[in-house]
Amino acid sequence: MKTKNSKTKVAIIGLGKIGEAIASNLINGNHAVILASQEFDKVKALANKLGNLAVAKEIVAAIQEADVVIPAIYFNSLKDFFKTYDAELKSLATCTNLVHLEKL
Repeated sequence: MKTKNSKTKVAIIGLGKIGEAIASNLINGNHAVILASQEFDKVKALANKLGNLAVAKEIVAAIQEADVVIPAIYFNSLKDFFKTYDAELKSLATCTNLVHLEKL
C-alpha cells in the first residue's frame, strides 16, 4: 500500500530513444525508475549512466516490482509483449495506448 511519502515504482521496458528519454526525464524529476530490456547488458549500462535512481532488472523482475509499467517498445511488438508477460501484468497499471490487441 502506498503511503503519502512513498513514490510509485515505475518500470520502463525497452531502452531505445523513447525509453531512455522517459527514464532520463523521470530521474531528472528525482523519481527512481526500474529499467528492463531484452538486452540486459544495455540495461546495466544505462542504469550506470543514469545514476543511483536507476535500477537494472530482468523484464519479469521489473514488472513484478513495479506499480506502473511503461512499455517503450515498437507498436508492432506490443501484442507479443502482452501475451508473453500476461500473468505478470494483470495486477498493475500499464501505460500504453488502449488497443484491441486481437485486431493487430
